[in-house]
Amino acid sequence: MSIEIIDNTVWEVSVITNNNTGNTIEQRINRGPILYLKLYTNLEKIPADDKTKATICAEVHHYVNGLKKDFNGNITFSFLDLEGEEYIRETIPASGGRASFDVTSAVKGSFIVEACTDGSIGSGRMEVIFVEPEEA
Repeated sequence: MSIEIIDNTVWEVSVITNNNTGNTIEQRINRGPILYLKLYTNLEKIPADDKTKATICAEVHHYVNGLKKDFNGNITFSFLDLEGEEYIRETIPASGGRASFDVTSAVKGSFIVEACTDGSIGSGRMEVIFVEPEEA
């Protein structure tokens, strides 16, 4: 197996050989953009007490080289309910390949955080869960 990068897209290339005939074929699997956003939070479950802050972070990663510390563009975060209704949209300048913001909530439930840039970097998405304070 090998990796090829064509037009900012990572392709996994495998050569498959038919044992009976000896014929080979090349299989290509699209693994996505070479640059992508990785999202994470500091809390797995966030207390819905309107006080506890969870930090949502997005990092620009290179498929091969990891964190792209020289990215200093903007990252836009969207905070959505599970039906897709947007509650928060925040654009934050990245520093060292990272951007983050804090959230609190008095309402329990699951929400989706999406992040994107204004360039050709693959977007990121994650679920955050607000729970009763005693469940956190």
